[in-house]
Amino acid sequence: MRRQKLAHLALCLTGALLSLVAWASDGPVVARVRDGECQMVVSGQFAIFTAEVSGLVPNETLTLASVSNGERMVDNVQAAADGTYLATLFVQVSGYDKGTETVTIQASRCTLSARFAWSVDE
Repeated sequence: MRRQKLAHLALCLTGALLSLVAWASDGPVVARVRDGECQMVVSGQFAIFTAEVSGLVPNETLTLASVSNGERMVDNVQAAADGTYLATLFVQVSGYDKGTETVTIQASRCTLSARFAWSVDE
């Protein structure tokens, strides 16, 4: 019984996350950058954005860096088999209602960096 409840909770959380990704992807484009064959499009609004990257080497390890109001997060992530990567960015920093986000993807054949404003009210 407990396992079923945990599975149901995981399914609900996954559905909620997918809804947020779809919502952010449908938002306005706030940045579009290109480096060689690579391209990153950042879309969203308020404090939830998606970064959609294409032109990467399939399955390569990438470095994702996110800096918002001085708070920095760095993570190693992996491109998909088709050379794409999709990140959902929750950019709000505790104690702030607006700010500036810089997201950087470093790959073997390109570096993409975009800077954009965010606000919980707009």
